[in-house]
Amino acid sequence: MNTLDSLFAWFVSATLRASALAVAVLILQMLLRRRLPARWRYALWLPVVVVLVAPRLPESRWSVENYLPVREPAAEMQLVVTRPSAGEPAPVTPSVGAALRTNFSWKQLAAGTWIAGVVVLLSAGVFSYLRTMRRMRRSEVLASAELRELLEESARACGLSRVPRVLISEAISSPAVTGLWRSLLLLPAEVQTEYTAGEVRLILRHEFTHLRRHDVAANWLLCALQALHWCNPVLWFAFARMRGDREVACDEQVLATQNAEQRMGYGEVLLKLASAPPVSGFSVGWVGIFGPAASMRTRILAIAGYRRRSSGWGWLSLAAMSALAIAGATRAQEAAGSAVKAPAGRQVLIDAHFYSIPHNPDVPLNINADFINTQRGGLSIAVQKPADFQALTTDFVRKHKATVLASPRLVTRDGQLAKILVGEEGPEAPEKKGQDERPFVGISLSITPQTTPQGLRLVIASALSTATDAVTNQPVNAPIADWSRVVTHTRRMTAPVMVQPGQSVVLYQASVSGDAKEKGPAVALTITPTVVDAVSGAPGNGQPKPAKDDGAKPQDPKKAAKALQDKAEAIKLPKVELRDATLEEAADYLSAASVGLDPDKKGIKIVVAAGENDMRITLSLSDVPLLEALKYVTNLAGTKYRFEAERVVIVPMGGK
Repeated sequence: MNTLDSLFAWFVSATLRASALAVAVLILQMLLRRRLPARWRYALWLPVVVVLVAPRLPESRWSVENYLPVREPAAEMQLVVTRPSAGEPAPVTPSVGAALRTNFSWKQLAAGTWIAGVVVLLSAGVFSYLRTMRRMRRSEVLASAELRELLEESARACGLSRVPRVLISEAISSPAVTGLWRSLLLLPAEVQTEYTAGEVRLILRHEFTHLRRHDVAANWLLCALQALHWCNPVLWFAFARMRGDREVACDEQVLATQNAEQRMGYGEVLLKLASAPPVSGFSVGWVGIFGPAASMRTRILAIAGYRRRSSGWGWLSLAAMSALAIAGATRAQEAAGSAVKAPAGRQVLIDAHFYSIPHNPDVPLNINADFINTQRGGLSIAVQKPADFQALTTDFVRKHKATVLASPRLVTRDGQLAKILVGEEGPEAPEKKGQDERPFVGISLSITPQTTPQGLRLVIASALSTATDAVTNQPVNAPIADWSRVVTHTRRMTAPVMVQPGQSVVLYQASVSGDAKEKGPAVALTITPTVVDAVSGAPGNGQPKPAKDDGAKPQDPKKAAKALQDKAEAIKLPKVELRDATLEEAADYLSAASVGLDPDKKGIKIVVAAGENDMRITLSLSDVPLLEALKYVTNLAGTKYRFEAERVVIVPMGGK
């Protein structure tokens, strides 16, 4: 997952959670109606803003997530395929080697569309703002002495330390304030000629109250959030309501300092301003006394029915906002006593081998198995005990002269789809560009493990694709020089099998056992699954070991090694991306990633003492503990690790 994918994942999570919170706020406002003080109606939106801004929400035992049956979706696992064994391969249709198919991702398309919309909307808003400001400055007029006195008087009355800058222009239709770093008051030229001193004083009180409440900075933030969530109509409606509640709250604060006659005059000023359109420009940076017509009616009714409310409603509002924040703006609390969250499913280590077996009807292959299922197309699947499987694989090499095409070794999870592709992929056809319909010759294998009380259930899907010459109708072996002359033929098999500890699965063509008349080479696949412990990487119950912190600095090597393991278990990597990396490169990557996430900024040193290891590691993980990432890497490389006092050492599987 790249940076754009991470941003898009954060956006989706934030926009869905904030939408739910916004609906809750709207329902709460509807139920309490005008009983809530205006400032608290506006404050109820704070949890929504927190959700939209925070890169990571805090944990809480009262979070609504704790009561939802949410389980992380099982993502498709990216697998590592080992290099083919040395020696010349047999002349088989599947090529010697491995390739991972890159599928067209609708998620990446959605992420790209989202970020493009953000850039376009922000650019349009800023451009409109700058253009409007230039137009206003071109028709600027000077402030009269009477207006300057009213500005100073109103600034003192509102508690401002100084009078903000003022721009009076014939291009301004309605009073407003703007400016991110330095405040700027915008006034229409008519203020000096068509409004009385009392009316101007009320207008200035409203605008200066916005400055006192820092509403301009808050509006800039809302504009940025609205651009980020441009595709969410629920939040656009919520932002409009939020701005309306802001104006009503500002009105209420102004009215609290006025007498009954002045409050009536304040409403008349709003009605007088209703004939002038508000400042245009996507509302970027503008906060003014006059807003949309929909909110004006609400404000007039609030002014007409203004009365001081008891403090009880304020306490009720505070309790409601706190409940929304604690329940909706927090994440589920992780299990007590554990430094890491339990994985979504038990982990399964899968050893697989792909064989090419020359056709020899005089030497049939005897399959001794507890279960055999033969499907159409001559593909069969068998489940074998350890002794029978050992004898079978020995016969593959010694008796049938089989060639090992590839030996992938991978770690997946319960319910997680794992795919591997061994073969050769042709070029993308121009007329089918972007449709993921490239021709392929070779073997594909998909495995989804599911742990059950009765054993390990494997849902296996296999496909064998061969090629023939479109002109001569003769088999074509890899590598294929001219894909335009190739016609591919695919045989598929899908079957669920139940495997007990120690058992293996064999997939083969009927020609391997001598039951078919095919003369070409046959292909056999073997799969040996093992449920592994989530921390040690050894066979176990799949449950993570809780971190232990005794509060004291370890003195002896064993305690130091245990403390280092606890640290590796506590450090959570937001992203692990390895592409065709060596074991040394993977170790260096994890070591470097741990430094920035270690509170001590020391990180964990990981060294390789496994001798020559030609395994290549491709791995994509997110939000995973360092210890679990280390387990993935070592399992894929066919190695193990040990913790020492100051470092982690990766050693061969048979080493100490």
